[in-house]
Amino acid sequence: MPHIPAREAARHLIAEALRLTDSTPNEDPIFISIDVEWGGFLPKDHSEYRKLTEIGLAILDARDVRGIAPGRNVCNWMRKARAKHFLAKGCEEIESDAVDNTGRPLYAANNFEFGNSIIVEREALGEAVAKEMRIPDDDLNQQIREDEAQSPRYRKVILVAQGWGNESKWLKDAVGLDVDAVGIEAIADTIRIHAETWDPKPGLTRMMEEYGCLVRYRHNGANDAVYTLAVLLIGALWRQALAGIQKGDWELMNEVFPLCHIRGEEAIQALKDAVTEEMGGRCTVCERYGHLEDGCEKNVDEDEQESEASTIEQAMKEEGPSWIATAKMLEIHMGGHAVVRLRTSAAPLKEQ
Repeated sequence: MPHIPAREAARHLIAEALRLTDSTPNEDPIFISIDVEWGGFLPKDHSEYRKLTEIGLAILDARDVRGIAPGRNVCNWMRKARAKHFLAKGCEEIESDAVDNTGRPLYAANNFEFGNSIIVEREALGEAVAKEMRIPDDDLNQQIREDEAQSPRYRKVILVAQGWGNESKWLKDAVGLDVDAVGIEAIADTIRIHAETWDPKPGLTRMMEEYGCLVRYRHNGANDAVYTLAVLLIGALWRQALAGIQKGDWELMNEVFPLCHIRGEEAIQALKDAVTEEMGGRCTVCERYGHLEDGCEKNVDEDEQESEASTIEQAMKEEGPSWIATAKMLEIHMGGHAVVRLRTSAAPLKEQ
């Protein structure tokens, strides 16, 4: 069973792994933030009711930020993170008006902000996530390659979760993912890490607001995983900066949080910018990555719909009741494109 440290031990674990303390970690870990979404908000007769619908990951390799200054509001480090959004096949078609107690939609699977979703058969979700968690240690394996007796080595992973008890149950019961078998070094529960006397169980939304992050498209598995990772990093650096100024050292505070202001949204935007650059742009029409507006299928569909509507409207003005009745039947059963074909390729029906 992976170790789940209490608040102070967890804070020290994170700070040490990020090389924010005087001690040096034996090896740089990989942080994997995880969030699970399920259909508990759906009607009881819905096919996805109380089924796992999404698993989101946000991954940051401590080796990638070694020797790199965190930057203002941790932007430099967040640019090195990457997110994965696994969506159970069929769940992309879910429609729901359900909201949480803040009025935010409980279904946001189609609003992944940090990449493009990966559609996976539900029974394959556990394997897909486990593969992301078992990361070969290429540096160490290179050294032991000559020794055939030694098995491949894997990177040390610190799993990050907002309320691990709930996540663990869903992962094990719904998709058969057992983190004991994967080989997680430790689990950092951000509820424990951010807990204070006046708020022993802080929610993710409250932490985001406290750290200046815009709360957009919550309840998307991968978005929430990114937000959880962001507040973990910001919180670790903020505590370290506060400890510094108590000793008269303002260097870290001035570097990361000028004027003692936390603007976490800059870190979130830094990751979006990095993903946009890596994937060749982000479309402002469909908000997906890898293409721009000119090549967007949604944009083309909307243009075609506008053209169809214009053609039908013009036909309604020019033709008589018989044509209109035929057109309406075609539109109902075959769509507007059928009406357009009738209008452009066949002789109009005129009233006798």
